[in-house]
Amino acid sequence: MKNIYYTLLTWTMAMLLPVLSAQGQEIERLDPALDALIASDAKLELVANLGKGASVEGPIWMKDASAPDTGYFVFSNRGPREISKWSVNTPLATAYDLKKPLPGMEDGASSSSGLAIDTQGRLVLCAGATHSVVRIEKDNSVTELAHLTNGNPLNRPNDLTISADGTIYFTDNSRDETGKSPPAVYMIKDGKMTQIIRSDEIKGPNGVTLSPDSKVLYINNSPTRTVYRYDVLADGTVANGKVFMDMSDHKEDGTTDGMKTDVQGNLYDSGPGGLWIISPEGKHLGTIHTPERLTNLAFGGPDGRTLFLTGHEMLFYIQVKVGGI
Repeated sequence: MKNIYYTLLTWTMAMLLPVLSAQGQEIERLDPALDALIASDAKLELVANLGKGASVEGPIWMKDASAPDTGYFVFSNRGPREISKWSVNTPLATAYDLKKPLPGMEDGASSSSGLAIDTQGRLVLCAGATHSVVRIEKDNSVTELAHLTNGNPLNRPNDLTISADGTIYFTDNSRDETGKSPPAVYMIKDGKMTQIIRSDEIKGPNGVTLSPDSKVLYINNSPTRTVYRYDVLADGTVANGKVFMDMSDHKEDGTTDGMKTDVQGNLYDSGPGGLWIISPEGKHLGTIHTPERLTNLAFGGPDGRTLFLTGHEMLFYIQVKVGGI
């Protein structure tokens, strides 16, 4: 029944696409270097509008083990408390019903947020409703990777990224009224969780991603609309943190939320007005303006050149010239 609903929804929104395509989908080109990343005739395409009250986050591309040249995007669909999936050639559908593998979720809390794929192809997710980071195994069982910090539960793990050697970095950014678990950034390495960035450094850590060589860690600080850059050391910890991009002067709706890098090291970051594209040197190359405030994004498709974007209620994609990690 749900698949039929999604099929009808996708068809209906496709009929409305000519109307929506005229609203807020301008690509603002601030530097000629953007032409090598996004074609002049590239268009932002609407996948679906999930309706008022929907909440979508954390997309990632998953390869199909039975057909290596295909795959699909999965994303956190927090209304029905599931992880949904979509590809250009298939309608929206349910990938995982989180009410089954994550029993006892708190009412009103987000079932999942950021998603990532580990080095063995398993899905790892920030499960805010259970204050944990978990991994879904090949047999669909669940392994808890992180839950406590200094004996206290994590707040609401928000986003995560995984390095080439399997180290997991995740942000925990929700307020803790007790003051026992302030916002922070953690890493999970060799089965051990370590706090690597404290709240006195970044007060509202949100989106997190790595450079293609895993030598640079980027963290979004949402309250200040800034992006921080850290060097990743040999043991996986970080140093030399500094502001990489400051978006605070821009008045459009949106803030630094989810982000990813392409294979050349360019940063694609949700920000005021839509999706910001930033060079590895920290130059703002341009913005893809979107009708809705963005929450996150992912590169995917067989060639890695389909860029999938999540708003709070809307799902989009655009074809790009350079693929993601």
